[in-house]
Amino acid sequence: NKNTPIYKVSGNNFYIISTNENIDEKINKIKNEILTLNFEEIYGFKTNIKINYYTKDSSIKVNKVFKYLEMIESDKNIGVCVIKLNEDSIKNLIRKNKIKQLFIKNKLPGLYPVFQPKFNIRTKQVVGAEALARLNDYELGTIYPNEFITMAERLKKVHLIDYKIAEETLKFINRIPKKYLEKKDFKVSFNISLQTFEREDFLRTIDKLLKDYEVHTSLIEIELTESILGLNLSEILKKIEILKNRGIQISIDDFTAGNSSVSLLSILPIDVIKFDKSVLDLVTTNVTASNMYIGLINMIKTSNFKIVVEGIETEEQLKFLLENGIEVGQGFIFSRPISEKDFFKLSKWDSEK
Repeated sequence: NKNTPIYKVSGNNFYIISTNENIDEKINKIKNEILTLNFEEIYGFKTNIKINYYTKDSSIKVNKVFKYLEMIESDKNIGVCVIKLNEDSIKNLIRKNKIKQLFIKNKLPGLYPVFQPKFNIRTKQVVGAEALARLNDYELGTIYPNEFITMAERLKKVHLIDYKIAEETLKFINRIPKKYLEKKDFKVSFNISLQTFEREDFLRTIDKLLKDYEVHTSLIEIELTESILGLNLSEILKKIEILKNRGIQISIDDFTAGNSSVSLLSILPIDVIKFDKSVLDLVTTNVTASNMYIGLINMIKTSNFKIVVEGIETEEQLKFLLENGIEVGQGFIFSRPISEKDFFKLSKWDSEK
């Protein structure tokens, strides 16, 4: 109302102090009114407004309120982000801030790999593995990937994860008994994010790791996310061709999860297309999704790419994939991501070289 004081704090930050008893309802009304202004359509810019608020019915001390309100980060994918400050949100804020500090200080002693086996889905034999990042902290306990990877990307620090897991992958390969590495097409993959792929030191770092651990490049697969297709084409081709010349296999991960460019796939020197689980989750209940998936399989096979399907969780999905000629897959129906020791046990490998 007219008597509500509004304070400009800095830049585009404002504080409003209100005695309105129905503040929750009022804020939601403000949010909806902002959205109806159609800033993007009328003025040509996207809305990114953060409304964080606190009510005195909470036990939070007032001198801490402003600190916590400033700590809340908005989701840039949401036009107007509304978050109410309470005990639960403060716990989340403190946790996020501590995770953030790990990356700011470049200290990730609790970062380690787990390995998700890749199977021949017909014979149920292990034919490879994907290294995935996990993070533990003595104070925070288990930090889940959706927490620490999102934070790393926001801080432009995801390369700390990618390079560490790449190194641990090469160590893992070196501990596999050589007689098992003679199996045709056995490879261990690790993920490289868009941010890391764009880094000036990316190729130099991969080369150094290969030199340090003397791993034969025929055993390595680098998984690039589908978003890599949005980069400068000449830069993509240059870097992928250098990796291919080193003897490293390249795959595109999360295919069908985003806006894929099939025409780009046809000119990229990649080896494997990994199908995302999002469409597979629908194939047994949705005829359209099923037909689309079959069409994707046929298209990729015609283009002479290998196919790996991730996220296989049910017998119905497995049957569908077998009927449509898929050979390699991974998912909870076979195995969750597991430790190196459990991977060796599952693969019936001894621990001797």
